Amino acid sequence: MNIYVILGVLMLIAGLGCWSYVFKCLYIMFRTRIVVDLPLNEQFKTFRVTEKGGFAIWEEGPMLKKSPMAFSTPQIINTDHHQPVKLSRSYGNATKTSFTRASRMVYFCELDAGNYVFEVHAGSSLGKLDQAISNTIERVVTIPKAPASEYRIQLRKSLNKRQRLLIIPAVFIGLFLFNIGLFTVLGHTTGVHLEGALGM
Repeated sequence: MNIYVILGVLMLIAGLGCWSYVFKCLYIMFRTRIVVDLPLNEQFKTFRVTEKGGFAIWEEGPMLKKSPMAFSTPQIINTDHHQPVKLSRSYGNATKTSFTRASRMVYFCELDAGNYVFEVHAGSSLGKLDQAISNTIERVVTIPKAPASEYRIQLRKSLNKRQRLLIIPAVFIGLFLFNIGLFTVLGHTTGVHLEGALGM
């Protein structure tokens, strides 16, 4: 068998491997379990983490109502060390919607094993861009605020920092390897010159 065909097959497999990693990360982001489900009218809940890992804070509320982040600020405190946990803003804003409710990822964090309290305080925690968009919309139409009991702030298992850094490069690397591998295999098995194929 032509060495370039073998190389092309290996690149196809590597490309598919990158994409399988991406799909695994997306599954973790959207389908993993809820660790804490906090209605805004309860203000805080305690919880325990048994294994170090990545977590994400999601806001959930009724459609066509004001976002919880417009008037609330989540905070996680390690009660073993009495220290607040650093929250990293999610700029991708992964979103899930149904006919009546919507949820959106707003923060990432890394938690060590230990005891924590998940709190929600009054005050906006919108980023500058989100705040600007919200202000622009409010000038045109008034968005009503639902009762606090209809809003929830959730802590879910999620990606760790390494996974978050690799997911975007994996998309493009997977696409590059798959295309080069496919063109190489097709070019050398059919004899047709394909731009981008190795050894042609």
